[in-house]
Amino acid sequence: MDDVLACFPEHYRGDLDLTVCRSIILAEEIKRRRPGCRIVSNARAATLEFRMILID
Repeated sequence: MDDVLACFPEHYRGDLDLTVCRSIILAEEIKRRRPGCRIVSNARAATLEFRMILID
């Protein structure tokens, strides 16, 4: 987890799409340590239909 967090500056304010990796734990930890970051994540596997809605 620390290796992933090291990729983002301490005051990162961008968006992060974790919908493909399905890791709520990772999303919550990034949000806790990088509170300015907006994160999209899934609790369950993302279907193709869901991914297409995000792209459109």
